Amino acid sequence: MEFLKLAFFKIKWFLFSFWWLLLPLIGFYFFWKFFTKAKKEEFLKSLDWVLLEIKVPPEISKTPKAMEQVFSNLHSTLRKRISFFEKNFEGIVQEWFSFEIVNFFGEIRFFVRTPSKFRNLVESQIYAQYPEAEINIVDDYFEKIEEKYLKEGYEFEDALLILSRENPYPILTYPFFEESEEERRIDPLANILEAISTPSQNQAVVIQYLVRPVSDDWKKEGEEIVKKLGGGKPPVKMNIVDHTIEWIRNFLRAFFEPPSWGAGTAGQPPDFTKLSPGTVEIIKSIERKISKLGFEGVIRIAYFSKKEEFDKSKVKAIIGSFFQFNSQHLNALKKEDPFEIKFEWFFGGRRFLLRKREEFFICKERVFPSKYSIFSTEELATLYHFPTKAVKTPSLSRPPIKQIEPPPSLPT
Repeated sequence: MEFLKLAFFKIKWFLFSFWWLLLPLIGFYFFWKFFTKAKKEEFLKSLDWVLLEIKVPPEISKTPKAMEQVFSNLHSTLRKRISFFEKNFEGIVQEWFSFEIVNFFGEIRFFVRTPSKFRNLVESQIYAQYPEAEINIVDDYFEKIEEKYLKEGYEFEDALLILSRENPYPILTYPFFEESEEERRIDPLANILEAISTPSQNQAVVIQYLVRPVSDDWKKEGEEIVKKLGGGKPPVKMNIVDHTIEWIRNFLRAFFEPPSWGAGTAGQPPDFTKLSPGTVEIIKSIERKISKLGFEGVIRIAYFSKKEEFDKSKVKAIIGSFFQFNSQHLNALKKEDPFEIKFEWFFGGRRFLLRKREEFFICKERVFPSKYSIFSTEELATLYHFPTKAVKTPSLSRPPIKQIEPPPSLPT
């Protein structure tokens, strides 16, 4: 006891006498955080972005499988490896895309925001699957929204959607909604488009699917979940203490039985023959997801409206349209509130307005948030694809119908 008191006294004396020795370490920590953040912002500012508007004809019979092929090919933009020097001294990060569905004051339109160096890749992949599509470079519609939002007294609210469970668990994807008969097929996009439709020209809704390709490391978690659901046990890693105990035990038993090394460390393989049908279905769904390419991603929903027409339930209705992809035994989309303000008693109202303004510019710049999930190409194609002919939303922007000239040999 006296020893502990003496040790505590010496530590206390050292901290009070030489606390200043910690200042260089603390200073270096904050300098490093500031330096790496500045380098990252410098790299992002150096990127040249373009906004592409995609218009597709109304008679599309292709399923979301076509859009899955687009996402699969865009996965080729993955940087194979970002070194420590590149990440911290050059600020290099993985580039991302923003696939967007926008109700721009009464008209629903589709956009893709991409680094300009990937523009040809994006266009070629969309044309490959949708040859009759129209793709044009357009000005950022956020400029007009910003003008109205900042100058004409508009209200603004946004939300994020991410997965509620571990990434390998999938949400319901487009094969779940398909039927063998074309008349009975359901396009899940129809519910989302109806939710974002607005009866007023003074309202706008933006849905951004921010995605960036990720390596296959995330699939290891899925493999471990499959083993666990199948009743398997992972190998037990032995440390130096375990090896010492094992050696002593074998030494003492050497006169009576042969030594056994590494007993109990091999684990136990899963036995899928004893599983319930529900568990087997979950395992199949996980294996299906991890067999696909993956993207880190998040869904951002933003709603703009004049103050006198602002409907707070609008964002809830849009979020509700995404619940069709939720499953109790698999995965679900959950809301993340970007407007969380701690210590509301300390200028809470003023800080909330400043945070709201900051969120607006985060939406405008398509900033990739710190909270995200991993979606497979099949999940992304379910969430974002061009509407099929089953979608009858009247406010959809379509390309003009091309008139075919009559043949010159036609008699007059």
